[in-house]
Amino acid sequence: MLKKNEAEKNHNNLIALESIIRAIREEEDLDFLIKKVINYLQSEFDYCLIWVCLYDRLANKIVGKGGITPNGEISALKQKFTISHGDILEQVLMKRKAIKVADLRAEKQVGEWVKIAQTYHIKGTIFFPIHYKEKCFGIALMGSQEWGSSLESEEKALLSLIWGELGQTLQKIEKEWQHQQAKRPDEPILSLLSQLGKLTTLDQRLETVVEITHQFLQPSRTNIYWYYPNGRYFWRRASNHQVIVEWSDFKRPASGITLQDLGKFYHVLLAGKIVCIGEYYTSVDSDIIRRLIRQIRAASVLAAPIILEDELLGFIAVEEQHNRPWQDDEKNYLQGVGQLLALTSPLSEMEDKIRQAKLDQTLTAGITRAIYGDDDWQKTLKTTAEKISQRLGAKYFMLAIRNRGQFEVVYQNHSTQSRTVKTSLPTLSKEDMTLLGRNTEVVGIENWSESHILNAWQEDFEKLGVRSLLLCRTIGAGKKEQEEFITKNQGDQYNQPEGLVIIGYETPRTWNRNERELVQIASQQLGFLLHQRHINQLINKQQQYTQYLQSGLTALQPTTIIPNSTKVLINSSNSLLLQEVKNLEPVGELSVLGNLSLDRLEGNFLEFIAQAIVEIADLNPQTIPLVALITWYPLSQTGRVMSYSYPECHITSTDKISIPVRTDSWIQQIISTNGWLHLSVSDVPAKTLRWLNILDSGQVVATALRTAIEHQPTGILLIADPHKILWQKTELPQPHSPTETLKNLLTHLVSQFAWSRRYLIVKTALESQREELEWLNWYKQKRLEELYRTVGSGFKQLSELHYTPSENPAQQKNVLTNLRYQQLLRQIGNVLSSTTSLLTQEKWHLQANFDVVSVANLLRRSLIRIDSQVKKRQLQLEVHREGNLNIYGDLIKLELVVYELLISACSRSQTGGKIDIKCQTLDEEWLEISIIDAGKISSKLIAEFNSVSIPDVLEPSLLVSPPGKHLIICRRLIQQMGGELELNLQESGLVESKLLLPLAHL
Repeated sequence: MLKKNEAEKNHNNLIALESIIRAIREEEDLDFLIKKVINYLQSEFDYCLIWVCLYDRLANKIVGKGGITPNGEISALKQKFTISHGDILEQVLMKRKAIKVADLRAEKQVGEWVKIAQTYHIKGTIFFPIHYKEKCFGIALMGSQEWGSSLESEEKALLSLIWGELGQTLQKIEKEWQHQQAKRPDEPILSLLSQLGKLTTLDQRLETVVEITHQFLQPSRTNIYWYYPNGRYFWRRASNHQVIVEWSDFKRPASGITLQDLGKFYHVLLAGKIVCIGEYYTSVDSDIIRRLIRQIRAASVLAAPIILEDELLGFIAVEEQHNRPWQDDEKNYLQGVGQLLALTSPLSEMEDKIRQAKLDQTLTAGITRAIYGDDDWQKTLKTTAEKISQRLGAKYFMLAIRNRGQFEVVYQNHSTQSRTVKTSLPTLSKEDMTLLGRNTEVVGIENWSESHILNAWQEDFEKLGVRSLLLCRTIGAGKKEQEEFITKNQGDQYNQPEGLVIIGYETPRTWNRNERELVQIASQQLGFLLHQRHINQLINKQQQYTQYLQSGLTALQPTTIIPNSTKVLINSSNSLLLQEVKNLEPVGELSVLGNLSLDRLEGNFLEFIAQAIVEIADLNPQTIPLVALITWYPLSQTGRVMSYSYPECHITSTDKISIPVRTDSWIQQIISTNGWLHLSVSDVPAKTLRWLNILDSGQVVATALRTAIEHQPTGILLIADPHKILWQKTELPQPHSPTETLKNLLTHLVSQFAWSRRYLIVKTALESQREELEWLNWYKQKRLEELYRTVGSGFKQLSELHYTPSENPAQQKNVLTNLRYQQLLRQIGNVLSSTTSLLTQEKWHLQANFDVVSVANLLRRSLIRIDSQVKKRQLQLEVHREGNLNIYGDLIKLELVVYELLISACSRSQTGGKIDIKCQTLDEEWLEISIIDAGKISSKLIAEFNSVSIPDVLEPSLLVSPPGKHLIICRRLIQQMGGELELNLQESGLVESKLLLPLAHL
């Protein structure tokens, strides 16, 4: 398209380019300069249509400055063209980039230029922006009658250079013109200062500011919007009341601006920034532009915030119906007016603020009196919640305390809704916990849908209808020493209770400084309440610990033994300290309370441990862990399980299963561990789970029952914790915490239980040995008495015979003497033979030889033994029995028992008294032998004999010496044979000794 050949073209191009560039830089007449540029383009390029126009920002139109056409007519090129939204002219102005059109006649987005293109048959067209940096001053159009014409790279670079130089020149010309036309904001500012001091109300000041500002800036409208925090919107409080005649009703100024979709606009103003919209340049993003223009109903807006002490009171805005470039002096003026309004606004509301400050002071004083004058903390919270909610117009008031990483709602108050937070609030993210931990002031969420914090709570609070809220920690804020304390004890929620006061609203809103300070003060006061309550809880916990320890020791009696290294509690300065008491041996005075069996001791221990876990750990009784006791006797190879828990126990019964305590690796691991062993259920061996079917998941906490170092453990305490609600192995010790309290209590009671259990085992073994030795002594004594009686009688009879064996057997007398002699020898031999088993088999233990015993033979032999006593005391004996009856038992021991009862009846009967012996069957299984006499007997002896409990061996008793001791031994022997011995005093005064013996069926 270039007219000249290459050689001449390069030389001429450089000369022409230098000339036009110099002209663009030096020429001051804008119309002449544009004409020279058009002539240059006409001489250098083959375009039949060239048009140069400038942009009128105030009218938002394009003004033609001239050009060339195919027929030389340029009147159409000097008219004004309206810019339509989205057309090519607007795109070039906004994007500042060249746009190519293949056929201008068919292009719909060029407005009136379609007719011009059709008139001159213009097809291929290029639109160039005339701009400097971010500012566009106009557009250059170059068209040809060929379809889709394009430029070479050299041509494109040349045109970019020319239009860029022209844009820079236009920038200089505009600056000079602006400097000449610059407004002086100092004059209206001084006028405002002189007039504002004379006005008394805020509305009068606002109207004056609007009037002077409108006169100075001369926009279409001037408005002041005031912020309403409760509804979270701006309402038009002052305006110039100018009616724009050419605007339709749709374009009339709005009465208010809601922040439902303009949260970013609010935050821009709150940051103290001015908002500028116009001339295709804005200080905010395009999304805010569209929404703000839609609500304000203006094309260009300049808004300056009114901020006092970081609180947004409102903003002043000048609005234009067309795109308008806002100058720097206009921005500075409007920003200064906003600051001036912020400084003067408190003067008009000073009385209201003073009155509100007094009311707030009275409110906080009332809360303080309620906190320090009321022992019922729930009532105090209710009073505080009602006062704060009424003052702030809130719908919800909540108090949450941090507990194990979560915030547990301990109190909540709501006005109309019935919904409440029933559980702990969800766990917050690490970032949110850091925010709450470091922020000692009030944290506000003005609109949850626009907030990026506390997202974990959003769903729960939205269900309550809460859309905005205030949060404040209950720890005293702003105090250096308290912050150091928090940092030092970070993560220890027991040493310093940390809570949150949460105040919720059903609508988005903001809060002023006074409201935030009020919430902060109330939160600190509630923090003191929580701290005092926490101290009281610690004292109660320690008192409860002492009570539990005392109750536990009582439950573990019969002995009160203090083993080595037992910790005792000493009350000092309202805190219970643990002190080590060493070198205390489990000896000394023993407080024996009754006869506690081993099973009962273990049952009491398990029940007490289960209840202590529930109450100290503050658990739901239905979620108590399973508490089990695995015990065995010394040298035993097997053990048993006893368990206790509130829910249904799933532990395998061990009645039919023997626990291999010596070979079970899990039990041996616990025994070899000093202290508590923490294991996951998955770590329990499969062989152990065959008999220990405790749970499917969770942890197992176990410890061995230890006494002295030289003693081997004889049991294990097991706590199956499926929900891991007890202490963990990795937990750090926290003094006075429920976890540490529970751990210390269990450690002490397990040690005491181990000693008590060992004491009972030893005591039972020794008592059993003592009783058996007493029985054995009684039994041998009676046998020796029988031996003495039988051998002595035989020896006496042998002495009376004076018999010497004769060789003459024919003599009758000698034959009878010899027979009697042989009979006596056999009797003595039988007695000695029966004594052999006594000497060989019953040295230390009685042996029971059960057989069928004839009742008649038993009575006959027993009566023979007491014959001498009956004759001596001239007693009458009457025997009543039924036929030939047989019983099952040990003949010798039965004979000794019956003899003991008969000889006792004889000894207490008076001379010439009567003794009745009755034998009768009660049913097919039992025989009753009653011995009734009229002798005298101690009623205390009968009462102690029939008592269930065993008498204390250290206390005086009628049963520790004969005849009471002998009666006790007889009853034990009969019980071993499956029978029973009773001693009764009838109403008639007769003494009845009654034997109940099992019948033998042949």
